[in-house]
Amino acid sequence: MRRFSLLLALVFAMLTAMTGCGKYREITLSGGKIETVSLSGLRSANLVMSVNIHNPAGKLDARQIDGTLTYFGKVLGKVTLNPFIVDARSDKTYSLSAKVELAEGVGIRQLMALMNGNALNDCMADIDIRGYVAGIKVHKKIRNKSLKELLEL
Repeated sequence: MRRFSLLLALVFAMLTAMTGCGKYREITLSGGKIETVSLSGLRSANLVMSVNIHNPAGKLDARQIDGTLTYFGKVLGKVTLNPFIVDARSDKTYSLSAKVELAEGVGIRQLMALMNGNALNDCMADIDIRGYVAGIKVHKKIRNKSLKELLEL
């Protein structure tokens, strides 16, 4: 679980980044855990996470969420979440699927070493989100934000 906290942080950041009005800022994530990890060679992995999401606002329909992670200017890789829907005014556990693709020159061992320490606070993310919030089409770009900042949205 600790090794994949980065992915949970990204999911939370992506959900809160789609929000622009008061109630959507109250969306919270808790109790997430990795259910399955299946490696696709040495360059990528498929993940299934169960995440508790509290949504006091309207329906959130995340159609396309892509993120790029960097560490002191070096691209670590790309995270892509499969589309998902968070029910309006709900507090339940969702199963989210994601694919992680490592950049050239980055190995699994190097990424795991970053996840074991506080180095994740120094990771930066560029996130591109497309979807619908309460039926309104949204396309939001977040550029060069630290994971620590994204979690404080």
